[in-house]
Amino acid sequence: VITTPTFSLDKNQISVTLTPGQVKTEEIKITNTGSEVASFRIDNLFSDFVARGEDAVILNPGESRVIPLYILARIDIAPNIYLGKIIVSSGNVRREVLISVEVESEGALLDVRTEIERNYKKILPGENILAQVRLFNLGGKGRKDIGIEYIIKDYDGNEIIRETESLAIETQITFLKEIDIPSNANIGNYVLYVKATHDGKVASASDNFEVVLSKAT
Repeated sequence: VITTPTFSLDKNQISVTLTPGQVKTEEIKITNTGSEVASFRIDNLFSDFVARGEDAVILNPGESRVIPLYILARIDIAPNIYLGKIIVSSGNVRREVLISVEVESEGALLDVRTEIERNYKKILPGENILAQVRLFNLGGKGRKDIGIEYIIKDYDGNEIIRETESLAIETQITFLKEIDIPSNANIGNYVLYVKATHDGKVASASDNFEVVLSKAT
């Protein structure tokens, strides 16, 4: 009798924000939910940014193992968003952990937050997303002219949308941004990346959404 290994991961997405030279440690927990001893392989498809603690583990039924992931932004890295994935597999079962790394400038006098509205986290191709964006001027008094880019990418690094605009802020501003998703967008996970630039320094924020084939009614 051939049994299919079954397992669970405690998360399927990791998002971190770093400045050049910074390292953060994240973890994924693998649990063998099957009835037999199973081996698990961890494939790192994001080796420019992620070093993992182990390449393979063997787990008894019901046993769990926490795998550390060391996420590093090189000192010479340009501020941007970088997307990749870790694959955990056992037999013919594979699961992805999607990883996004936002690199911001050291000492940026801006703070950015963005959140896609809940009803827009799963959309059909050709629909739009609606995101709340908040910008904060951390640099004291006076108006700042801010360049903003809205970039949408998938986890294979493909950019499907880029929009730009300029805003002037005194202390802070909050607004809703609507972005149309192409009707030929592939089904899958995407990231909205909001990049604000002032005086050559970058602050950023991001949020995830999914393009789906159909919505449950």
